Amino acid sequence: MLSKLLVYLELARPKTLLAPLLGGILFSLMAYRVRFTSYPDLSGWLLVVLVGFILACMNYSSNALNQIMDRDIDALQPHKKNRPIHSGRISSQEATGLVVILLLVTLSLGYSVFGFWFGLLLSTIGVFIWLYNTPPFRLRMRLIWCNFSMSVPRGALGIIVAYSAFADPLD
Repeated sequence: MLSKLLVYLELARPKTLLAPLLGGILFSLMAYRVRFTSYPDLSGWLLVVLVGFILACMNYSSNALNQIMDRDIDALQPHKKNRPIHSGRISSQEATGLVVILLLVTLSLGYSVFGFWFGLLLSTIGVFIWLYNTPPFRLRMRLIWCNFSMSVPRGALGIIVAYSAFADPLD
């Protein structure tokens, strides 16, 4: 059981989760201060951290979907041959199930805890994840669209999602 959890953690590529986690925490904290003009109490801090966790889970989904879709390409690259899917420590079907569960739980949390704007913007990030990684669009294989489809959800939208947890994103 522990070894399987470690494989799931490796599938996430943990070092890539730090930026959305910290960005989510910092930008939602900024929105909290705008709305309430004070720092959060304990329950407020839990919500602030939840925003970062949700954004990190969306990035996890993107990383896992990328590895599912690139399993044949990764096989040709020596520095990627030990990734969980290519090495056979987790099947593509199992990773796909994990991605679906992560997206459903993350979106459900987003809509139910933080409301419509947060959920809608988070859903938009999910659409970008799908367009970036999967055929027929596979934007990661198109030069200009690759940059656009990475920078918008991971940069601009991630900031706006985090802000929308506590403040109006249209302000």
